[in-house]
Amino acid sequence: MPQSRQNAQVIALAVRQQGVVAAWQLLGLGFSREAIKHGVRSGWLIPVHRGVYAVGRPLGTWRGHAMAAVLACGPHALLSHRSAGALWEITRRVDGPFCVIAPNNHGRPGIVVRRSTTMRPRDAARRWNIPVTSVPRTLIDLADVLDDRQLERAVGQAYVQRFITARELAAALEGICNRRARRRLMRFIKEPAPSRSALEDAFLRFCRRDGLPLPLMNVYVQDIEVDAFWPAARVIVELDGYAFHGDRVAFERDRERRAELASHGYVIYVITWRRLRDQPALEAERLGRLLAR
Repeated sequence: MPQSRQNAQVIALAVRQQGVVAAWQLLGLGFSREAIKHGVRSGWLIPVHRGVYAVGRPLGTWRGHAMAAVLACGPHALLSHRSAGALWEITRRVDGPFCVIAPNNHGRPGIVVRRSTTMRPRDAARRWNIPVTSVPRTLIDLADVLDDRQLERAVGQAYVQRFITARELAAALEGICNRRARRRLMRFIKEPAPSRSALEDAFLRFCRRDGLPLPLMNVYVQDIEVDAFWPAARVIVELDGYAFHGDRVAFERDRERRAELASHGYVIYVITWRRLRDQPALEAERLGRLLAR
């Protein structure tokens, strides 16, 4: 194969893979090991991990490094655990090594490799063309490493982004061997995430008492944390207590958040502690009209 054609194939592959390629892929394209070494010496192939190279320029993105970590662990590896959560944007990115599931657990510097004997075809997916555990499998793995609040947030984000429904989560938990993960995740199938304030507790009691559908609580919408959210109706309720917005800076920040959400087409409805306490029937009627639109 002419060298120029080989190089074009490598560039096309790197474009699909966040700027990186693996040695085993280059060998599959017809490159010799000496040709790979020459590419490194010339600066065209820039080592990222052993046997993984950035093509043409150093990596500068988190996704590029995530892809490089997966490629470093072989053709059947998947980004997993906290790293998968960050890729799906259901958890926040954290500093530290990438987590990868692979058929073997040979260590790689800067990568935590976990060996799994329970992977099924449905556990594998791609996001931004990066091989990653599916959202159900990611939640199962996260149930082993996150605390209660972080897990609530991850499940809530998976619901908000419509990656998974409660019914799909229940199906994913059927037959899994990880009893701890099943126990921790089962409670999100029938109940919303627990609240974290007396006002939120009162609001959930209000919804149950007046027959309103239960919202997702304390989840992120457009990277902004909201108090209560109904994804199908695109309705957000902000629970206002003076203790949380009692200064000018907090007041302005709160209004900026609401303006940003409104610009994306969400309906923001504000309920104060006093109105929830003194006029619950009126608030239920108003909110019911919004949700029934």
